[in-house]
Amino acid sequence: MPEPPGRDQLTITLGTASVDVRHGRVTTEVNKPDTASGTVPADDMKRSPAEWATPAEVAIGSDVLTSGQVVEALPESDGSVALSLRSGVELDEGLMPAMVCQNLTPGEIVYAAARSAGFAIANIKIHGLDDLPLEPIWVLAPVAGVRVDRTVRIGVVEFMDPAAGQARSCTRRHGRLASLSPTSRSTGWTTCP
Repeated sequence: MPEPPGRDQLTITLGTASVDVRHGRVTTEVNKPDTASGTVPADDMKRSPAEWATPAEVAIGSDVLTSGQVVEALPESDGSVALSLRSGVELDEGLMPAMVCQNLTPGEIVYAAARSAGFAIANIKIHGLDDLPLEPIWVLAPVAGVRVDRTVRIGVVEFMDPAAGQARSCTRRHGRLASLSPTSRSTGWTTCP
């Protein structure tokens, strides 16, 4: 549903993607971070997939109201996505969850802590980190309540049907081909024969 005539449109920019939002709202309070929210229509998501982890900017026309990061993105039944943003996420104080580290350098652990605290990649400078080799990681996990008939990409996340997921998960282990497949209740993944 378009905004009523005569009102300027609220726009959220995520990286290089800018989208007009429905039901846009920005809240500013003294001694609290700014918040913004709005719903991105499904058609805009298809045209301009967003990088959710990049810094976001909220504006009306050329007037920037706030900047921050996406803290929640909830899919709606019509294919749109309801976004919530907050400024100053790196100023929140909290405890990092427990983690097990193996074969990591101290720099990599500090990097993980900084990213979990909300720091953007561009704002993290750790000596020696750029010299480490890149290791792409592909995560395959069932998502309860989500079913797709074909592979669908939303931003950097790819949803796939069970057959495509099974085909992609095949790996060579101990000289034999092993694969993971969803269990009948979609509560986890089991090893295929």
